[in-house]
Amino acid sequence: MARPANRAKNQVDPFSLYKGMVIDEVRLKPPEDDAEKSHRLWKDRWSFIIKELLVYIIASLIVIGAALYSFWVLAHPGLSDHERQGAVSILASLGTAVAGFMFGKGTK
Repeated sequence: MARPANRAKNQVDPFSLYKGMVIDEVRLKPPEDDAEKSHRLWKDRWSFIIKELLVYIIASLIVIGAALYSFWVLAHPGLSDHERQGAVSILASLGTAVAGFMFGKGTK
């Protein structure tokens, strides 16, 4: 390969290959027009809503539902002590899980 006269002797051509090197992948990205950009942002927004927010909303509904049911069991006068102990156990587990989640998020 001929070297141009104005190139320094110790300067390396970025497209030259060293022994054993192989070009694996080269990608060229065309410029993004306004319609493509708005579509990409729309997809990113819905992806965030489905992957992130929807999971938290569903989990929150499950936790709130279990807590409300447990409080109902504790407030209902006709249930046995065994059922009340189960409700207290569920509330303690939910409280521990929520506290662990909050402290875990806070330390990140």
